[in-house]
Amino acid sequence: MGGMMFRIISIFVAFAVSGLFMQGAVSASDEPLLSIYKRDPWLMVIGSDSPVFSYYPDGTIIFMKDDDGYFTANIEGTSSEASLKALMEAMQHREKMVRVASATDQPSYEFFVHDEKDWKAAAIYGAFDKASLDARRERYREWFEEECSDNNSNDRCARVAQIIEDEPDLPADIIDLWDFAMSGHWEHAEPWTPSHLEVMFWPYEYAPGKSIEWPEAWPGLDHTTTLERREDSFSVYLPSSEAEAFEALVKSMPPKTAVLIDGRKMAVSYRLPFPHEVPSGEEGE
Repeated sequence: MGGMMFRIISIFVAFAVSGLFMQGAVSASDEPLLSIYKRDPWLMVIGSDSPVFSYYPDGTIIFMKDDDGYFTANIEGTSSEASLKALMEAMQHREKMVRVASATDQPSYEFFVHDEKDWKAAAIYGAFDKASLDARRERYREWFEEECSDNNSNDRCARVAQIIEDEPDLPADIIDLWDFAMSGHWEHAEPWTPSHLEVMFWPYEYAPGKSIEWPEAWPGLDHTTTLERREDSFSVYLPSSEAEAFEALVKSMPPKTAVLIDGRKMAVSYRLPFPHEVPSGEEGE
């Protein structure tokens, strides 16, 4: 696992062990009215990103604050909630996908708004903050200066020149919603961790090293709350009380090492599930 994942789980462990966190009043049956994801194309399990922001019917918000981990607050009845609802309403009329990058393996940003009848979704492909856009334009400019000239002009050069000249057509409604959600300036916000870790397993039978054994006392692949995501891929929900022990287990694993769970050699990763993502019966236990 990469450095970012270790940092996040270390923050999680610090809050969980100290007790300085809130799980909030949101139950597993409460679907969020808004969830925002920043998708990392390099995750070990593609698409397993946790939300960076969720807003629930009771006014609870859960959000990531820079690299400091997750926080929660309740904005029910406040001007902040009114502003958020207005931004959500504006976004529901947005086209589904906006591209600000043409290269592969770029982050994407997904916005899911729930109205009375259905989900509305919108997405931006490619980093859209000013620093990222300026850096991307500079890379195109350097390429253009090296590859294009009066004697070497082609369609690709023309397209790159247009990219350098044009400002991207960024959707103001989505940008406003993102900026609002990521502002982090919420009164009375408290550190938040989930009730459980979602530990993801998939086959790693060819792992060359000696396997690390999954503790028998922890939920296994046949536990009642374990979910089979795809054929031979599982999500096991580990209580947050075991976060410190799980961190120690992960850090003890050399590269190319499998976890031996229920007699099977499996690769492992994890994510922090939001309340509505924890199987019924586990949230809050």
